Amino acid sequence: MTQSSNHHPNKPVIFLAFAQDRVEGGAYLRNLPLEQDGIRKALQKARQAGLCEIVERSNTTVENILDVFQEYQDRIAIFHYGGHADSYELLLESLSGEHAIARSEGLVSFLARQKGLQLVFLNGCSSRQQALDLTEAGVPAVIGTSQKINDAVATNLSGRFYRGLAAGLAIERAWAEAIDQIKIETDTANFRGMHGEGIVEEEAESRLPWEIYYREGAEIVKNWNLPAAANQPLFGLPLPESYYRRLPPAPFIWLKDFKQEEAAIFFGRGAEIRKLHTHITAGSQPILLFSGKAGVGKSSLLQAGLMPRLENDYTIKYVRCLPGKSLADTLTQALQDIGDEYPVPAGPPLQSSGQDDLRLKLAELQKALGENSGFVRQVLENELQKLSVRTAETVTIAEYWLRIEQKTNRPLLLVLDEVDNNLTHPERGEAVPAEVLPGFLNIVQQIFAQTEKHPKGKLLLSCREESHGLLRETLQVQSLPFAEMFLAPLSWEGIVEAVEGVTRHPATQSLFHLEIDRNKSGNLPEIIAGDLLESEESPLAPMLQIALTGLWRAAIKENAKAPRLSVRQYQELKQAGGLVGEFFKQQIEQLNIWQSSVVGSGLVLDLLYRHTTPSGNAESLSTEQLQKIYHGRQHLLDQLLDKCRDLYLLTDVPPHGTGLAHALLAPIVIKEYSNSVKPGQQAARILNSRIEEFRANAKDIWLNDADLEMVEKGREGMRQFDADEERLLQISRERKAQRERERKRNRVIRNVLAVCIFLFAVLAGWQWQVSERNYKRSKANQLAFVAKDLFKTDNTKALRVAEAAYAILGANSPAAVTRTLSEIFHSQELWPFYEASYSHDKHVTSAAIAPDGRRIL
Repeated sequence: MTQSSNHHPNKPVIFLAFAQDRVEGGAYLRNLPLEQDGIRKALQKARQAGLCEIVERSNTTVENILDVFQEYQDRIAIFHYGGHADSYELLLESLSGEHAIARSEGLVSFLARQKGLQLVFLNGCSSRQQALDLTEAGVPAVIGTSQKINDAVATNLSGRFYRGLAAGLAIERAWAEAIDQIKIETDTANFRGMHGEGIVEEEAESRLPWEIYYREGAEIVKNWNLPAAANQPLFGLPLPESYYRRLPPAPFIWLKDFKQEEAAIFFGRGAEIRKLHTHITAGSQPILLFSGKAGVGKSSLLQAGLMPRLENDYTIKYVRCLPGKSLADTLTQALQDIGDEYPVPAGPPLQSSGQDDLRLKLAELQKALGENSGFVRQVLENELQKLSVRTAETVTIAEYWLRIEQKTNRPLLLVLDEVDNNLTHPERGEAVPAEVLPGFLNIVQQIFAQTEKHPKGKLLLSCREESHGLLRETLQVQSLPFAEMFLAPLSWEGIVEAVEGVTRHPATQSLFHLEIDRNKSGNLPEIIAGDLLESEESPLAPMLQIALTGLWRAAIKENAKAPRLSVRQYQELKQAGGLVGEFFKQQIEQLNIWQSSVVGSGLVLDLLYRHTTPSGNAESLSTEQLQKIYHGRQHLLDQLLDKCRDLYLLTDVPPHGTGLAHALLAPIVIKEYSNSVKPGQQAARILNSRIEEFRANAKDIWLNDADLEMVEKGREGMRQFDADEERLLQISRERKAQRERERKRNRVIRNVLAVCIFLFAVLAGWQWQVSERNYKRSKANQLAFVAKDLFKTDNTKALRVAEAAYAILGANSPAAVTRTLSEIFHSQELWPFYEASYSHDKHVTSAAIAPDGRRIL
């Protein structure tokens, strides 16, 4: 008897109980010790890996069973009994070695109360009735027998089953493989050889005596496995070493999906990888509908989590659906691409609708052939031959899938990711009608609904939560076999693993040399997990990628040779907004590329700001609230909300609302809104600064022209105005109109006054000109009279005066001036003029002759 000495509360316990018939003349089970030893060895690998604890009891008594269950309480996950049994009791032993009966009535009641119990394996004769009673009482899964069983077969069966569990297989697959071994080793045409000695041949059933029973509604136990139960979900699913030989340049990536080549740095989804792996490798349904919220990490899980762990056993084709294509075309093209990569001995596959069209054309041509002759018949024969060749070269999609598997000698896993893109109208962003899906469903039905030949592989459809209902309903309507898996947001444990995962493997540790604060004064992974989980509905995976990338950059900047993620760095980045500031700017830029007007006007900032509180926290708004806040812009609002969800700025909040993608965004949004000079934010500031005054004294408060213009301009970039704000704007417009009228009136008055002044100026100028002219005429006449007086004594001087009189008005001189000048000028014939004559009253004492000899001075 062996038993683990240290109890680990997180490990499941497997309780192995064996009881012999030691009474003289009893039915001693020679293989029972071999069964016990075989199970012990089968589980040794799991025990050493810390997946479980093994508790064994040989020569088991009723007291032993009760003691073990009470000691380990609800940690016992599997109870295995090996020994004699029948439909109503188990044969145990007493302390004296005599028989001790465990009655079914009490045993069923006792085992049904064990909350952690997942499986009871009654490897004894004729235990079927007890198995049925146990499942009805509440035990999720029970293995029992319908007849007496062969001791050696029972030993081999149990050993293979527990080897499967120890390898990490789920209960259903481990049991199936155990049954397969028995079928391989035994003549399947005669199951009677598996029954125990002493049973009448006519009473032996012609089927396997062992059967597993599942409680109705507890079918989930089929996927129960030791790694998941021990919180070591990736046990038995190691990443191929090749991924550690080509590591990415950094341990954390920015806001994008993890690709397959980045599998070595993908952490935090171990349980989900195990669950997906089990669905694909052990699930009975050929179609898996995989869904989750936007940003939860579906694509990363498929590419970096699942596919690397299946690549050696499956032919995998991953396709990201593109907008504008139908789902049927995407599926067909994917198979065509695989056929090109692994040349299949057949032409390209045709959809069923394509085949029908070809057959219809062939029938029409054959009919027309019998009705025509000559040249027309020859043309028709040529077309008929071409179509016949084309039909011969094509195969159905189901046949094409099977030929791919035959060519590669591996099951085909076809992953269609982001199926939503094929379920949404590329321009309007609306869901396509369900009527367009039958084409796709017909193809899927053609592949998986066959009864004779069906593929070994699986079809995985990955979509957002919003599209899950449509796909689920259409698959159900067509009665297609499918399973479902919903991807929940990262858990506390998942976040912690994602933070410190790269420090756990020698390859990543030797490349990145990363250390992380994990001590009593500050445990960084737990601090990050606590902060992220404050926002229950936020897309945790993108926020975690942002935080880790920011911390890595800070650590490299401080010490590139020995980077360390510290609590101090995290707090500094968090307070400065560095964790999400860069992310926010990038996403706003993406919005600007999508539709610049919503960014340029400030509408995006206004929408995001509505999801914050005055205290700086994030707040959720219902759809009704948003419709009221942005009344009249429903279509634009819906588009903007969808885009903000796609960019992880907003997220859905049940039942019908939205909130910031994470509380860490709130201070960034508030800061950007407060510092924004976009029209929407300027308009909001103006209204906020004046509205209270207006409400207190509406008669004396209005917006000046500049403020009114800014508010009108910013209206498209902010919320709907309330009644008081609308009244303020109306009064401001009226005041502006009144001022415009006053300005117009004043402008008219000023213009009239200007005209009057101009006219007066013109009149004054005219009067001045007239006065000036009269003055000049008077002056000219005066000089003319003087010239006449001088003419009597000195005609030369008189001529000069007359000339001066004429010079005042020129040709416009009065007639008297002209006449006087003429008379004096013509007097030179009688009285010649002298050139110059100057009187000198004093005595002449000296004289000088000019150089030219013409003047004496």
